[in-house]
Amino acid sequence: MSGKLSLNKFKQFYEENKDIIKMPDGNNYPLNYKKATRWANMQCDIESRNFAQQIIKYTQYVPFSVFYSKLLSICQSYVADSIKEKESGEAVFILIIPFRVSKSNIWVSLLAYEFLHSIIDEVYYDITEVYNNTLNHRSNLYRKKIHCIICDDCAYTGHQLSYISSFDNSWINYPNKPVPPNIYSKKWLEWYEKVDVSSNTYIQTIDINNFSVDVIIPYMSILAQKRLHDIHYVRVPRTCRVFSIFSQQVDMEMIPIHILNEFKRTFQYHKDISAIYFDHKIADAVSTFHKIYLLAPVFNCSVSNNRVGFIENCDDDKIPDSVNIYDYHVDLEKAGHKTCPLSFYKNLKYTFNGKSVDPSVYVFDLFKEKNIRIKKESK
Repeated sequence: MSGKLSLNKFKQFYEENKDIIKMPDGNNYPLNYKKATRWANMQCDIESRNFAQQIIKYTQYVPFSVFYSKLLSICQSYVADSIKEKESGEAVFILIIPFRVSKSNIWVSLLAYEFLHSIIDEVYYDITEVYNNTLNHRSNLYRKKIHCIICDDCAYTGHQLSYISSFDNSWINYPNKPVPPNIYSKKWLEWYEKVDVSSNTYIQTIDINNFSVDVIIPYMSILAQKRLHDIHYVRVPRTCRVFSIFSQQVDMEMIPIHILNEFKRTFQYHKDISAIYFDHKIADAVSTFHKIYLLAPVFNCSVSNNRVGFIENCDDDKIPDSVNIYDYHVDLEKAGHKTCPLSFYKNLKYTFNGKSVDPSVYVFDLFKEKNIRIKKESK
């Protein structure tokens, strides 16, 4: 079975869509501090007002032009650092594309390809497949020095990116790996436990000079940076913009526990959350203050759909009646509501072979490569 994708088909996909992937000038959604202060001050109790003011104070807004400029500089720096290896034939550079078409990973990979195309040799679905092929004498990757490249816009907690950058312990090949028993035998579980331990031990011996996962990512939190640095074969760009998570900026220990528990439900606070958003996207509740930025609700008041929006060019003054602002997790897009700002990349009308592309399709299905071993997306 093969996780290799067609580089030519990826090039074709890029060429068909390169003119629509950049946000048009003027599609900006800056934070209006006057409106934001009004939103914070309209919260109906002093604790909520104080906490809302902290959210506004530490929110970082990133215009698309700034994001794109940072992506460009990282790509150019990466190519400059890699060109000697490329020209000498020392290394193979492989773009890793593991997601559905609608994911930010695909969009950023297309944006970055304009600057990386001169060094990309192949496209694969999964790093484990790539590594296994370096041990397979029938593969063109046999005994090659490998750089796997993974692109994305921002790493908030680092969970998803570290997952994509990690090996599948049951699948990775290594010397003297025991043969698995029948999958219907209970002995398979014993095999899996032993292999999980021995795989981890083996993975620690992999030399970053022979195999690396190089992330092309303009923004990441300190938390995400630490998680990625803990994976010894992962390289993080030197010029990546690293930001603090919210709990590193605000002394949460000074907030009484009963108030903090209330904020988890209303403001959707959790210890790993970051106060940052982009023109092209407001991330989900796992990553940032999704509900606050998109709905700007006024909590603990008699009017449950009262809204005081503070992101410029988003002028709705009412929250849909079907949305409960006290729900911890509110996903407006999934519920079919229009959001402002829109997730730019989720609304792109991609084509391939001149036909519209279903945004829910995986890239390997789009390119019609069969029998690819699927590594499930991290939730």
